[in-house]
Amino acid sequence: MRSRAVIAIISAIIAIAATLAVVFLLGIGSGEATAQEPDRPTRPRRNAEDALQFKLEHEVYNTVLDAYGNPRHHYMYIPENNRVVYLSFDELVEFIESGTGVFFFSRATCPWCRVALPTFLQVAEDMGMFVHYYDIDYDRDAHNDNYMWILEVLHDYLPVDDRNQTPGTPEFDTDMKRVTVPHFFFVKDGQVVNEKMMNRHPLIVDEDFDGLYDFFMEMFESVLPEPCEVVC
Repeated sequence: MRSRAVIAIISAIIAIAATLAVVFLLGIGSGEATAQEPDRPTRPRRNAEDALQFKLEHEVYNTVLDAYGNPRHHYMYIPENNRVVYLSFDELVEFIESGTGVFFFSRATCPWCRVALPTFLQVAEDMGMFVHYYDIDYDRDAHNDNYMWILEVLHDYLPVDDRNQTPGTPEFDTDMKRVTVPHFFFVKDGQVVNEKMMNRHPLIVDEDFDGLYDFFMEMFESVLPEPCEVVC
């Protein structure tokens, strides 16, 4: 009887060990399956809460200090319910080709952008209009096909590239353009009716916020429908 009990215990131990081995192997298998999934994009996916994302991406630099303990960037406040909508590249193409409204290029650490954007967003709020943002940094740094398309399509509105070539030299090409920020575009049915590149613009340099407000208001009004487009 004792030998039968011992055999039963040994059999149970073997069964448990076999079960644990199967579970372990299945775990390895699932890990291998996960490893074989397609690589995720290196750039973060667009957050559904565009307004909040824009706020966080810009306000995070408010607390960055330089080596002397002073703020490195111009302080800015972005309302959580701002009217920013992020554009993918395909959405930007569609907007440029057939859209009506406002799109802009900027960068979270750009000093001129940080001065201009709060007033720009205030006008958008007062006008009840959404503004469409395309993050140009990745494409511009990579000088990829997306960036080349933007340079070609918006060529007439972009400044000459004096960052990657030296003015005054025989090789200087005035036809070589660069996307400089901040740059605001106002389009109607795929036609640019107004635009302004505001890097080092006097209204921004002087922090003339009343002047900025009036300036942006006039730009926004250029894409409003004519009275007879609404009702006659």
